[in-house]
Amino acid sequence: MGKVQTFLNKYLYNITLGLFFLFFLLISYWSPMAGDDWGYAVGGFNQNPFLLAYEQYFHWAGRILAEFYSFFVAPRKWIWNILNPTMFVSITYLLTKMSSNKKAKVHSLFLVLFLILSVKDNLRMQTYTWLIGGVYVLSTLLLLYCIYVVKEEYIDDKSSQIHKTFYAIISFSLPLMMENAGIGILVMNLLLAVFYFFNHNKRYQKYLLFVVLSGIGVMINLLSPGARFRLESGHSDWLMLSIVDKIIINWPNLLRFTFVENRMMSLILALIFTLFTLSKFQGKLRYLPCIIIDGVVMLSSLSLTLQSKLNLSFFSLLYDIENPTSLMIVSVIYILFVASIFYRILTLLKNKDRYFALFLFLIAGACNTVMLGSPIFDYRSSIFTVYCFFCLIVFLFYQLEYSNRLILIIGCLMMILVLMKIRTYYQKYKAVHLTQQERDMQIQYYKEHPEDLEAYFIRMPIFTVHSADIEDWDTYHQKVFKEYYGLNPDLKLHFYYKQN
Repeated sequence: MGKVQTFLNKYLYNITLGLFFLFFLLISYWSPMAGDDWGYAVGGFNQNPFLLAYEQYFHWAGRILAEFYSFFVAPRKWIWNILNPTMFVSITYLLTKMSSNKKAKVHSLFLVLFLILSVKDNLRMQTYTWLIGGVYVLSTLLLLYCIYVVKEEYIDDKSSQIHKTFYAIISFSLPLMMENAGIGILVMNLLLAVFYFFNHNKRYQKYLLFVVLSGIGVMINLLSPGARFRLESGHSDWLMLSIVDKIIINWPNLLRFTFVENRMMSLILALIFTLFTLSKFQGKLRYLPCIIIDGVVMLSSLSLTLQSKLNLSFFSLLYDIENPTSLMIVSVIYILFVASIFYRILTLLKNKDRYFALFLFLIAGACNTVMLGSPIFDYRSSIFTVYCFFCLIVFLFYQLEYSNRLILIIGCLMMILVLMKIRTYYQKYKAVHLTQQERDMQIQYYKEHPEDLEAYFIRMPIFTVHSADIEDWDTYHQKVFKEYYGLNPDLKLHFYYKQN
């Protein structure tokens, strides 16, 4: 068994990461330009991306580094084709580093890959294989890197000047890429500064500096003329609302994008806490309500599937938050779930493990909770919370004690599940590639026949690519689509589904 374990950790880990890179390289290559990709590509052709980002800061958005990324990468898709798999392999590596169990290195890799490939379709479409959505992936990578640096310093007592330097740079720059990720790094630095201060550790001085850096980045973003203009021109009604009204309006979105829509993550998180609690249970009945709450969360996560299989409307009460009664039930379920997680982290974990798990839990919560104040709360906004919960899942899963044989069984099971997910992804993006080839032929036809005034293009298969199809009323994307492909500017575009 020892030789098998050595082989798995030394060779299979690296081979698997390499294959995952090639897999993401393929689906990135197959993913077409879509939606805002066309606009940024047209705007960025033969232009200075620094100047364009600077102009956007004053006229559209405070995310000056996100705008630079978009204007620089969109006209050069080949860069994203390589960058995207590189980011996902790096994220995978950092997530596996959340495990302190060196015996289960390759098994933690398969757990991480399964988590990454099991996200909600909408989240995948808006981030994984959408060029402009790649800025969310990049922001996630930087946030996870900072979490990794904290773990190395606090849990493993390792410190590096290079890590400190990069951490400082990220503390300032991350808020200039994405607002809620910026709040996440600000809260992270504040928590660490307070923690080390009350533990009489001089590290608090360093994190106070990082608080200042991330605070400056947040202010530069939120106080930008462009951000203000965008709010006033597109969301003036939102500015008139009180904080309480904003929370009431966005509360269902907080539930939806944190737990309800991320069903697999919620299911695994509840299952991990159940296993962890049972391993520490020792007949203490005060933990029984926590296990019951976990069970209800698992049932809620499976409720949509159970309703479709069993045709029982009762299950809709556990996920259909558009219904007021269901919203109340789901709110109670997940408030209790959050409270039970908080309680068990404080009582079942010890010493450094307790504080690091609590740290991950609070950062996960902060990244989505701050979105209560935003008029734009979508699936892609939740990627930071989802991946912080992934960190917590991996960290806790390998706190449990396993025999070598059980670790091998778990690893094989995870590998099978990952292969099934990869097969699904392959089928989706192969269909996308074939559809894009057909669309390219249609585009070529209309380029050769500029006299035509109406054009018909095949739509992408559903739940595959974000914003790849344009509705008749969407004049902006109609315009940039025609500019990007060099079509007649007077052409009216129509998109249709292919008949089976």
